[in-house]
Amino acid sequence: MEFLFTLALIIVGAFIGVFSLVASVIQIILLARYFSYRKIDSESNLTAKECAEALLEKLGYTDVKVVKANFFAASLFGNSYSSRKKIIRLRKNIINSKSLTAISVATQKVGLVIQDYTNDKKFKTYKRVQPLIWFAPILVVPFAAIGFLVDLLLNFGGIVALVVVLFCLVYFVLSLIFTFTNLKVEKRANELALDIIKKTNLVPESQIISVQKLFDMYTTKSVLDFILSLLYIIKIVLQILLAITKNSKKS
Repeated sequence: MEFLFTLALIIVGAFIGVFSLVASVIQIILLARYFSYRKIDSESNLTAKECAEALLEKLGYTDVKVVKANFFAASLFGNSYSSRKKIIRLRKNIINSKSLTAISVATQKVGLVIQDYTNDKKFKTYKRVQPLIWFAPILVVPFAAIGFLVDLLLNFGGIVALVVVLFCLVYFVLSLIFTFTNLKVEKRANELALDIIKKTNLVPESQIISVQKLFDMYTTKSVLDFILSLLYIIKIVLQILLAITKNSKKS
């Protein structure tokens, strides 16, 4: 059994290496396109803020506001839409830009608004679990550190740390499951944004392919990140099982 767990760990480690490499390449290409398209102004001559506001007014969603994301919101949420506050947050380098990137980002957020106002079932789940996903990577490390510290100070023999680590693992698995649902919502927002761009002539036909490539790259990167997170969870579980197997042999 120990041999099988070790072999499985090696295989999972190899997959992590391959997918990490592919994700890195995709990230480089995505950043290159992102910055390249930032240098190209859309023919609409509108800023991202003006574009989003014009589309929202046309769609009848006038209670949704477009604001510049403050430092905290930009760091934690990036360019985002808050269903609870009814605001689209855009980073400072996007909100007043007329670039192809800025228009694409603004329109994609309008795609999320459309799903919200049409009571899309997947979006309902998306907005309920979004905080869970946002805070999962941030909370796991502090919780684990607190567990180890309690064990160290009160000499519980590692029980508290083990319980906390297992809790963090379950929390992370749940956030990963919900991330898969969110990928569908973001992909749908991309499709809606592309449809809006085509119908409203926000960008010329020659640039639509570039916008589609940008959306496709974002989707691909999100899927790869999801797969990598899943592989890391499998790796952690295998490491726990391997440690249990070794301890049972010693006893």
